Amino acid sequence: MSEGKVNIQSESQIKVDFTGVESKTRKPVIPEGNYPAKVVEAKAETSKAGNPMVVWTFELEGGDYTGARFWYNTVLLPQSLWNFRNTLEACGVEVAGSGAMDIPLDRLEGRQCAVAIVDGEYNGQKRSEINDVFSRALLQSSEVKSETTVDTTNSIEL
Repeated sequence: MSEGKVNIQSESQIKVDFTGVESKTRKPVIPEGNYPAKVVEAKAETSKAGNPMVVWTFELEGGDYTGARFWYNTVLLPQSLWNFRNTLEACGVEVAGSGAMDIPLDRLEGRQCAVAIVDGEYNGQKRSEINDVFSRALLQSSEVKSETTVDTTNSIEL
């Protein structure tokens, strides 16, 4: 049998070759709210529309949903750079007011922030998704879905 093939042997028996078939990670559905998180990965990619973007992977920290991962895209077009800037600042990166800035994306890993989780829908199914990324320091003044005390400092420098 070759890659990803199915052979029906009888009404009650099938043979499936899962070679080359990757498991898809399902995102958990959690209550809407603000959660402490950290950056697991930030990588540069090109969107389906051909636009440059950064694909972020965030992991929740503290509470019942520790370890749950969510993805967030920031498209790098002039009219949407404000979102990329806000996300960087939420992760404790000081963004220069003018001029070009080199941003080593791998150095963002481990940075702490907070995320706003909202209910969304994809292919007709309910899912939780990130609506906003903001400074973890702001969690002290908003409803937090975690009873865990969180460290609001970022010690990594770019």
